[in-house]
Amino acid sequence: RITGNENRSGVSYSTEHIVIFVVIVWDQLSEVEVLTTEKLSIFDSNCSGFESYDNLPQHKLTCFSVYDRNLHLCSFDCGLVENNVELYLSGVVKPIYDECSSTDGGFPAKKLGPINSWWTMGFDGGEKALVGLTTGN
Repeated sequence: RITGNENRSGVSYSTEHIVIFVVIVWDQLSEVEVLTTEKLSIFDSNCSGFESYDNLPQHKLTCFSVYDRNLHLCSFDCGLVENNVELYLSGVVKPIYDECSSTDGGFPAKKLGPINSWWTMGFDGGEKALVGLTTGN
């Protein structure tokens, strides 16, 4: 038996044991397009330090899915990243300062990654628990 779920990131199909993620390519941006979208940038070209590697772009990702090269949906917190399995993200990218978790005002993006590392913050009594993901080649 195969079942399917659709959201702005794509469609996932599952059988009893395997879940496969199918990327829907309607208006989704690539990682390079996301990183160069002016509406997502907190810097402008006149900012000092704009070219510094210390100021890597940071964005908020919502309604996202994590999947491997074979489009199997995966969990990023079970050791796959640490064991050098390439995992990718598809979801809606928003400016880092946008507090709303809805997809409104965001940019659908596909195949962000691979994920290099992940971390959590805010579990020590902060208002919101956050998960951080670092991507790049």
